[in-house]
Amino acid sequence: MIGFIVLAYRLSLVPEEHEFEPRLPDKGIINVHERIQKFSDSAKWLEAMEECGISATCMLGSPKQTFLLSSPPGFSNYSVNNDMTIYLEEKYDSKILAFPTIDPRDQEKLKIIKDQLARGAIGFNSFSGHTAELFPEPKKTIYDYLGPLNRSDMEEVYEYFEREQIPFNWHVKLKNDTLYSQVRDVMKKYPDMIVDFPHFGVLGTDLYRLEELMDNYSGVYTDISFGGFAKWGMPRVSNNIELYREFVNKYHDRVMFGTDIVITNNVRKTVPWLVDHIMAYRNMLEKDEYYVNIQNITGEGFDLNETLNGLGLGQEILDEIYYETPMRFLKGEPAELKNSSSRALEISFENKDVKEHDGFEMNNDLMSDEQVIDIVHKRKKRTMKI
Repeated sequence: MIGFIVLAYRLSLVPEEHEFEPRLPDKGIINVHERIQKFSDSAKWLEAMEECGISATCMLGSPKQTFLLSSPPGFSNYSVNNDMTIYLEEKYDSKILAFPTIDPRDQEKLKIIKDQLARGAIGFNSFSGHTAELFPEPKKTIYDYLGPLNRSDMEEVYEYFEREQIPFNWHVKLKNDTLYSQVRDVMKKYPDMIVDFPHFGVLGTDLYRLEELMDNYSGVYTDISFGGFAKWGMPRVSNNIELYREFVNKYHDRVMFGTDIVITNNVRKTVPWLVDHIMAYRNMLEKDEYYVNIQNITGEGFDLNETLNGLGLGQEILDEIYYETPMRFLKGEPAELKNSSSRALEISFENKDVKEHDGFEMNNDLMSDEQVIDIVHKRKKRTMKI
């Protein structure tokens, strides 16, 4: 076992003019944002990870509706996907890191969260601010089912996440005035929460709201994933390259690598297709200009087939985005460290004895609060293999 690692924090505010082949961090890239539909899809993702230099992936538990747009409207079948992410973390020796999703409507949600932590979850995610219209009839969003974000019965969860320094991926379209107001309400009450507002806050080119949150709350992070909207997100960065470069340079200690490709059994989502996606994200960060060629999953045409402008970031900032900042987020630490009581994660290559399964089995018995409190405190010493 490799002992406890303290990351050397390095600053580089302005990318140097360069043409170079970036060196990956010794521990590889940590991908903080991905989702998977079925256990049978995991092998091809592990193969793509290895080919692209990714050492660990945070796998976000997700409802059926985010995988199959033909699903009945609502927010369902997420508990099965949550259990699968926890099993994948165990089976693949923490190359997969479980981030179960939360249903704010569940009256037992905090107890379930504690149980999932005891079973290996590293962090959590919420789709409560997801406003994409997934359902044609009725025309509702996931937010319509799970919101508002500042609902009173979520306060115990936010308070617990803040107190225990648990990383939280929160899908929120910050461009929406109502949602942004609700986020501000929550952050004022729980200013030390460690939160990833992914997809650059779903703000397009109006990044000022994300900047305001980062300027006021040192635990606010973002990731570069665009989900199924990469065909618009990457060209948007290309067309506004100085805006995004300035943002990343200014908040280089808050930006993390993520993909959110959404791994399913679609026949066109092969290993090469996944690799093309991952490398497009890497090239967007590493190169001044790059060519991207990604076929549409319908088999008709391409989502992207063009040369785009890249950010061309320097090595030190790349090291932060790929590894150092994700590690800080996973430890439950703010960008400006306030104390040394953050959840400690040890880095280890010790193998686990994991029984092989074609599927997965999980113990769904809820633990007592006393048992959970004891285990949560012990989590400060538990190991994570990245």
